Amino acid sequence: MDSTCELSKEAISYLRCPRCHGLELGAQEDAIRCSGCQSAYPIVGGVANFLLSGSEFARNARWEEAQTHEARFWDQIAVRERPATDPMYVYWKKHSEAQYEKFLKHHRQQPPVSCLELGSGNIPRTFFVPAKFKFALDPLMSKQAHYFPDVYAGIVCLDAMGESIPLRDSCIDYAVLSNCLDHFSQPQLALREVFRVLRPDGVVFIALETFLLPWKLWHKWRDRTHPHRWSAREQKRLIAANGGKILEFEVDPPVVKEYSREAFTTPRQRLALLLKKMRGSWIFAAKAG
Repeated sequence: MDSTCELSKEAISYLRCPRCHGLELGAQEDAIRCSGCQSAYPIVGGVANFLLSGSEFARNARWEEAQTHEARFWDQIAVRERPATDPMYVYWKKHSEAQYEKFLKHHRQQPPVSCLELGSGNIPRTFFVPAKFKFALDPLMSKQAHYFPDVYAGIVCLDAMGESIPLRDSCIDYAVLSNCLDHFSQPQLALREVFRVLRPDGVVFIALETFLLPWKLWHKWRDRTHPHRWSAREQKRLIAANGGKILEFEVDPPVVKEYSREAFTTPRQRLALLLKKMRGSWIFAAKAG
């Protein structure tokens, strides 16, 4: 796809082979090829496909159900307005800019050179981040880049799993996981991968739905497209156990409360929001050690 960031030599230098973990990769014809194990990762529509068939984290019934649900969602949303003209764009812009300001606070006010987003969706948060190299990773990245070329302009799009990030160690300044970790087949492994690719002084932003125990169990039973549900305490333990240290943890930050008030306006939406007993966590973390 012409609007996505070209796989330049500099961008390819960030990549790592997900099979042999080799770093000698290059673009040849219509694929990214590893000179170590000779694996070839096809490039279709400007998106390199690093999905590994038969991987253990892809063989998960709930995850497969969630991906099928997401694929239908992208097929349906394609007929709607482009994100830049969608009212949701305004909210995501506000959220992304507030998150970026907090990132700068934890990164000595230094803008990132490299940024990675997992589960970008129709409006990638990295669209609003002034990084030289931006990577968007999702098993459905091809659909997203195809449907929303405007917002993915200048972003290197990769079809890949968060549990096997095809990037080299310690290369990312700012990683973004916005409301996606609860979709993962193995979130613990995905977090270890995120902290692996993070620079020693890098920062990870994680947004998560947050539940009290009774409501967490209820929603986990009734909504199989979100395989995981965590309380705030469990979120902290999850990050600490998988290579991270928390820099800032906030439940229901003001911008999220404002979004809820403005976005959910009908009586039915208000009631649904009340009955969910759900809050939202904004978490900023660094690599432990």
